[in-house]
Amino acid sequence: MPAVRPWRPENEPVDPALIAQDWLVIRNTMWNYVGLLRSERRLDRARRILGELRDEIENFYRRGTMSDALLKDSHVAMAMNASRTAYNTPMTAIVKPARSL
Repeated sequence: MPAVRPWRPENEPVDPALIAQDWLVIRNTMWNYVGLLRSERRLDRARRILGELRDEIENFYRRGTMSDALLKDSHVAMAMNASRTAYNTPMTAIVKPARSL
C-alpha cells in the first residue's frame, strides 16, 4: 500500500486579477447606480450585482489563502449596505422618469 500523503488544506493562491476585477465592479456599481443620481431601478440593479458579487467573493474566501488584498474584497458588504441605505432613506434624491406629453 502506498504511503499516505500529509493532509494539506484546500487553499489556492489568490489571483490578483480577480481581486482587481472585483474592486472595479464595486466601484463602478456604486458610481453608476448608487451615486448622486439614482432611481429605484438603478438601486435594484446595484443590489443584484452586489449580491452576486458577494456570493462569488464568499466562495473565493473559502478557497483562497488570506492576504491583505483578499481582505479588501470584504468591502463588498459595505457597498451593499450603502446601496440598501440609499434605497431605504426617504431623503434620497430618487430620479423619477419624465412623463411624455
